[in-house]
Amino acid sequence: MALSFKERKERRLNGPDLSRKKSIDKHIKHLVELINKEEVYCTASSCSGRVVLVARTDTEDGQVQKKGCKWLLVSHNVVDWNDFVGHLRNKEGSIVMKFEPMIMHVQCATLTDAQKLHATSLASGFKNSGLTISNSGNITLAIRSTHTLEVPLSKSGVVLVSDEYVKFIVGEANKKMFENQKRIERQITGFSTVWKQTLSTVILVNLLAASFIEENSRNLF
Repeated sequence: MALSFKERKERRLNGPDLSRKKSIDKHIKHLVELINKEEVYCTASSCSGRVVLVARTDTEDGQVQKKGCKWLLVSHNVVDWNDFVGHLRNKEGSIVMKFEPMIMHVQCATLTDAQKLHATSLASGFKNSGLTISNSGNITLAIRSTHTLEVPLSKSGVVLVSDEYVKFIVGEANKKMFENQKRIERQITGFSTVWKQTLSTVILVNLLAASFIEENSRNLF
């Protein structure tokens, strides 16, 4: 007999965290908690947004192999370009810098519930959000954005760009991280308004914004 949505939610939220980090990212913890307060939603995998530096292996024929890549840097905050550029030196393979905005998968009890959260996500700036329905009828909303960034920086161990360009591209990624945080805050406000969880929401959003700016503002440019 198939489990009810309530049973599936209890099993997921009380089960082990299968992510590599084994915890919810700091900048979306409050959003996850707000969503899970509603009995018709259950958050699954999520990432608050990150800047990553990845070294990919070059094959003998000069192609770049994406599997088995090495993660040189992963940051859920903005990054200092001096620290960033240090990871480029004396590294083998082909290095790529990426900015990946927030993504969150939310299981929904009904299609109506999914559409309501989908509308809120679109209005908050997560324009690439979409629904999937499994063969068994399970409904999942992927909350995601489009302001990604991916830039190759080296090839076969040879850095292809100047320090000034690295500084520029890190600055662009940091700006995107700040925009990402604004969208998370809008999502919190929008969700709280729709589900009438308005008590203390303005205070919460202001505290999140102040905390993020204090922690990251020195690396904005």
